[in-house]
Amino acid sequence: MDKLLPLGRLRESPKSIYRADFVVITKCPERIKPLEYRIFDNNLELCHYQLLIQWNQRINLTAIEEEQDVVYKHFLDSALFFKASGKVDHLSLLDVGTGAGFPGVVLKIMAPTLSVCLLDSLNKRVDFLQKLTATLQLEDISAIHGRAEEWGHKATYRQQFDLVTARAVARLSVLNELCLPFVKVGGRFIALKGPELNNELADAERGIADGVSV
Repeated sequence: MDKLLPLGRLRESPKSIYRADFVVITKCPERIKPLEYRIFDNNLELCHYQLLIQWNQRINLTAIEEEQDVVYKHFLDSALFFKASGKVDHLSLLDVGTGAGFPGVVLKIMAPTLSVCLLDSLNKRVDFLQKLTATLQLEDISAIHGRAEEWGHKATYRQQFDLVTARAVARLSVLNELCLPFVKVGGRFIALKGPELNNELADAERGIADGVSV
């Protein structure tokens, strides 16, 4: 069964003066696969897939290329975000370590009023994301090159987002440090994790209880 685990709130401390919900989603392929969801009915999603495969010949964007696998393991997997987020109309989202735009671009396609910022540490992936968002003619979405540990200290990004997410980036204890500094007061950090979740929870919970160094 998919689990949503609210791990608590950051407590206020000299090092942590903001609060944010922290939610974990575990991915359950056997629950996703039978879904009758024809994701490529949306031309934008089909274009995302086609451009992904084209660019993957030049730069390493994904090890998964078969259409059905991309649908289940990238697109539907990204859409699980909405199980935790609730309504996202006109909210702001930062996708840390977005890679080929999962989940950030998928979420933007599915929720057009969502304001999205895609952060990745590799310039070539950012080039792809800029080409992708331009080709899809998506508005209010940007792709920036940088490392989360550095951009989290920039005043224009620190505590500026209603929602922050990360998928297949790092252990939860590391994600706490990387992602929570971007979250607004009252905002939410939603991490999409796989079966390894239980092995990471204890460290992640301790990190939240102790507050996040800023």
